[in-house]
Amino acid sequence: GYGKFLHGEAISLGLIGANKISSQKSNLSDSENEIIIKALKKFNLPTQLDNSFSTQSLIDIMKSDKKFKNGKIRFVILNKLGEAELSENVSEDDISMAIEALRP
Repeated sequence: GYGKFLHGEAISLGLIGANKISSQKSNLSDSENEIIIKALKKFNLPTQLDNSFSTQSLIDIMKSDKKFKNGKIRFVILNKLGEAELSENVSEDDISMAIEALRP
């Protein structure tokens, strides 16, 4: 687990954050993003992040993950549902924006 979250719960929140980045960097529509959020809610997975973790502490945790390579965090970016690509073109500011968007 990740402290307060189980692994699957952390993945749920990470998926929503990555979708927020996808909306900014690609063509993922708000309606496609909402389909994903509704599916996560159906399985009682978290879709919002409380303030118990600072944005910087979450970024630091991400930097210790296997997706962090050559000084960059790799993200799966959705162009649309069913069409994804791996990207290293995600800045720390992009990640901060996505984390903040998860907060109520």
